[in-house]
Amino acid sequence: MAPERLFTVEELSVHYNKVTALDRVSFGVDRGDFIALIGVNGSGKTTLARSILGLLRYQKGRIVWHEDVEIGCVAQHTGVEDRNFPATVEEVVASGVRKSKPLPKWLNRHDKTHIRRMMEYFDIDAIAKKRIGALSGGQYQRALLARSMVMQPDVLILDEPINSLDQGSQKNFLDLLKQLNQEQDLTILMITHDVAGVEPYATRILYLETDLLFDGTFDEFCETQTLSPYIHTHPRRYGRGCS
Repeated sequence: MAPERLFTVEELSVHYNKVTALDRVSFGVDRGDFIALIGVNGSGKTTLARSILGLLRYQKGRIVWHEDVEIGCVAQHTGVEDRNFPATVEEVVASGVRKSKPLPKWLNRHDKTHIRRMMEYFDIDAIAKKRIGALSGGQYQRALLARSMVMQPDVLILDEPINSLDQGSQKNFLDLLKQLNQEQDLTILMITHDVAGVEPYATRILYLETDLLFDGTFDEFCETQTLSPYIHTHPRRYGRGCS
């Protein structure tokens, strides 16, 4: 049986003044994909993600949604500034439900039960009343992930979610994403610089350098000679890396 196509990016181009951020990028995303979107700084990764999310106008091409797809997002962690917002873990997760409700955005009993179950799933129920400023990096990212997952999206886009985490927390977070990918058939598109680290998790690698230079498996990526400078400047961590 052919995989279920969720959306297709067709010849997508984005320009900022006279600078080309994306140049005729095309690829498809199927249900159950775990895609690592990689590339050097300024290669257009975040521009592509924002275009898919509908947050950015593109000048050419189109994005074709093949069914009614619910999409979620975990934005790039920006550090201490995010933590200053006076909210608890429970309030952060609940905001994922509130954003889809009409004013005055009250939560009903079903909403509150669903939020509690979501916090239990992500193992943050014990810190529900804790302010987000007091969380560890791993706890904070779990709270953001629970906020995005509370609406049960089909596709989750993450912008460098593991950058601020130590190596152990990175692995735990990626293990959790893989669990969601396999158990809940969640489709994941994750921006990352750590191609070796995502090797045990990603089913596909997209390498972007304004245009799309590669779309395939990790092993195929390692065998692509034209990408060897990128491969060898990103050493193996907890993945096996390219040999």
